[in-house]
Amino acid sequence: MRDNVSENEAALKLIRRGADLNERAPVKGKIGNSLDEFIGTWTEEEAAEIMEAIQELHVIDEEMWQ
Repeated sequence: MRDNVSENEAALKLIRRGADLNERAPVKGKIGNSLDEFIGTWTEEEAAEIMEAIQELHVIDEEMWQ
C-alpha cells in the first residue's frame, strides 16, 4: 500500500474521510454515539421487517466481481 498501512487501517481511513472525520482522531470501538438511543428498541416484528427489507443487500452481484 502506498501509505504503508494494513487493509483494515486503509478501510478505516476511507470511512473516516467519507464521514468527514479527522483521520488522526482515535476511534474507541465506534464512531459516535448518535444512534445509541435506538439500540434494543425494535420489537420482534419491526426487526423482522427490517431484516426482510435488507435481505437483498446480502446477495453478491457476481458480474461486479469478474
